[in-house]
Amino acid sequence: HPEWFLADEQGVNLKHYSVEEIKAMGLEGYFLQPGNEAVREHLILIVKEIIENYDVDGIHMDYVRYPRRDYGYDVGGRVGFMREYYVDPWNIKNRISVDEAYTEDTFLDLESKWEDWRRDQVSRTVREIFEVVKLKNAELQVSVAVIGDHNHAYQDLYQDWVSWAQSNYVDFVVPMLYSSNVDWIDRKTKGTIKLVGREKLVVGLGAYLQEHENLMLEIARVQSVGTRGYLLFSYGGMKEKGYFD
Repeated sequence: HPEWFLADEQGVNLKHYSVEEIKAMGLEGYFLQPGNEAVREHLILIVKEIIENYDVDGIHMDYVRYPRRDYGYDVGGRVGFMREYYVDPWNIKNRISVDEAYTEDTFLDLESKWEDWRRDQVSRTVREIFEVVKLKNAELQVSVAVIGDHNHAYQDLYQDWVSWAQSNYVDFVVPMLYSSNVDWIDRKTKGTIKLVGREKLVVGLGAYLQEHENLMLEIARVQSVGTRGYLLFSYGGMKEKGYFD
């Protein structure tokens, strides 16, 4: 299903690019279109396979976002938006007036709706997976690795993780606060607590960036403010640095 992948602002599906081209574009990989109902159904089937056949403690998601603002112009995304607003987002992007009565204010309003629509599709994906998991077993935990800067995540990647925590779409979020600066970790942790609360927060620490002694200082800071816990990224990075020795 190559049509399930996102298309860029030129309308080119990401599957048409090679791995080398994807890297050159600064992308982290190939992204699916969350606004495509078939994509969400497929992801839910994968989650069901895991929770029904394996003794897991929960489901942890990553890359639950758009790669950048100018993505989502694949057929699945465009059709999904048109079903709700009767306007092709491609026309909005390229300032093509499909109706002579459209004013500048109308275009700005449609641009805002297109951004909100993509944001809602990401949130819907998270919510539907959460509901499927909890229906199977309420004790299973659902979590998401999220971009630490919530403003950037919301505005540019359409990842509204603060509302996921506040609306109980997840058991906890894991902001990726990857830095060797202990004071910065402390400030970001306290700031995130104000957004989502302590029980919804597990702090993602970049163990691969630093030596054991500095990481211990970061862990101590996180523990001192009473978050739900911390997560260390990554096993491979820790192994390379000799953590397990």
